Amino acid sequence: MKFRSEVEIERPIEELIVLIQDPEVTLQWLEGLRSVKHVSGDSRQVGAISKVVFDSPAGRLLITETVISNDLPEEYIMRYDGQGYVSYSNYSFEKLSKTSTLFILQQDVELKGALRLVEGLMKKTMIRQLDKSAESFKRYAERR
Repeated sequence: MKFRSEVEIERPIEELIVLIQDPEVTLQWLEGLRSVKHVSGDSRQVGAISKVVFDSPAGRLLITETVISNDLPEEYIMRYDGQGYVSYSNYSFEKLSKTSTLFILQQDVELKGALRLVEGLMKKTMIRQLDKSAESFKRYAERR
């Protein structure tokens, strides 16, 4: 399943690139995120691995995060491995003006095993969650 959300943020692209890569900042704007613990590799660089704890409507998720690409503003891709799924999140930015930036959040989710049976039910929830995350990042960035 592939999803996309985008939102215009009234902040310079350079500021947003710094914010999106800081796990401490992400803890402040991403609802449900409880912890991010760096495990190996150069932090936020290709190959870096972190352990993530995330509270979702389905319960507490223990996830392994791997940075796949960090070529901002074009792409910042992370792979998330959890029980019964693998997902890829790609954050990117497009400069609209000196003070305005388009934030694009794309997600590709692959469900496995029993989760594949509820894929249709989960689709709407995932779309809403992605839109909510994009808006939450916007609110956080514009308040700074």
